[in-house]
Amino acid sequence: MPAKGPQFKVLPRRPPTPRGGRVYFYLSMLTVLLTGSVLVYGTLDMPAFGDPKAPANLHVAPRYIAQSEQETGVINMVTAVLASYRGYDTLGETVVIFTAGLSVILLLRRIGEGGKEG
Repeated sequence: MPAKGPQFKVLPRRPPTPRGGRVYFYLSMLTVLLTGSVLVYGTLDMPAFGDPKAPANLHVAPRYIAQSEQETGVINMVTAVLASYRGYDTLGETVVIFTAGLSVILLLRRIGEGGKEG
């Protein structure tokens, strides 16, 4: 007798790890720790947050403030930066958010009467 109420598709369970799985566990932990160490090392040379002498504050921001309206034709500076200077980046972020939302919908579809999706 089928259970009453909504039913959701779930991902199948992973088979149990074989006895040699400890080697893979330690290898993966080593990889994660090395990658994390390299990322932390890469941030040591970054300027402090909000530093007025950071390159972005000395070179990029003044140019956007002074020339954004002439270069893009947009009065609002935030819109000029997001739509013109960083247009491809904004498009990429939108695609990522859409893909994530679609994936959640596909994973949590309800199974209707008789086991059919719907």
